[in-house]
Amino acid sequence: MEYLKGYDLGDWAAVIALVLFIGQILVKSWIEQSFKRRHEIKMKSALIAELMAEWASMPQDRKKLRQLTNEAFLWLPADLAEELSRMLGHDENARSYREFLILFRKHIQGKRDKLDTNKIITWSFTKHENEQAKKE
Repeated sequence: MEYLKGYDLGDWAAVIALVLFIGQILVKSWIEQSFKRRHEIKMKSALIAELMAEWASMPQDRKKLRQLTNEAFLWLPADLAEELSRMLGHDENARSYREFLILFRKHIQGKRDKLDTNKIITWSFTKHENEQAKKE
């Protein structure tokens, strides 16, 4: 501890101020990155949810469906993009709607997500929606 005797109170104050300043910058950066990541997850989740709802509605005009599909393929990892392609293309080896949602949940929530496919609720088309689809 002999080497610490040569420093006065002003030196220590400067060191403490510098450490606090650096700590503040690191904490602020961590918080900003956390908010940015949460926002990104929310936006990507909303896009997938909208894509799935649009696809399930079997629209006659597929412009919106094309747009959502293209957006999803731009950022989805290759394995999820391939699964999405199989599902949207009605491939016989495709996972179900619910299974794909579980895969996506695991991608954004982490592999340890425990939600089971039978816990995902989807709604059948109403009489009105079926009539609208027939009209289109």
